[in-house]
Amino acid sequence: LLELTTYYGVKPFDGPKRQTGLEYLAKEVFMQIHVSGHHLQISDSLELYVKTKLLKLEHHFQNIINTVVILSVEKGRQKAETKVHISGGEIYAEAESKNLYKSIDLMIAKLDRQIIKLKDKKIGKRHLRN
Repeated sequence: LLELTTYYGVKPFDGPKRQTGLEYLAKEVFMQIHVSGHHLQISDSLELYVKTKLLKLEHHFQNIINTVVILSVEKGRQKAETKVHISGGEIYAEAESKNLYKSIDLMIAKLDRQIIKLKDKKIGKRHLRN
């Protein structure tokens, strides 16, 4: 093993390693995430929940610059809205339900669909040029 490392300058590949939740969040992330509340105090667990959900969007699209999330409560309605700044534009999504965590999940699902659609458009345009 030592001879391989010194001769080629790289270590042999041991295979993919799964990351735990905290290791996943601790990795170098280029996307900035801002979470704020309107008529609502944002707890650490709620902020962590939003950030872990948003970091999963990077699997589909790497060019996310920053994300602004606003969570609000009005007359029993729990609303989650976000604006995602990407290279070349913005994506906006919002969701509303009686449960704030469900609203966040619905909002993430909408964002996920929009990002996949945008990525497919970019790939399609690239193939048309060739």
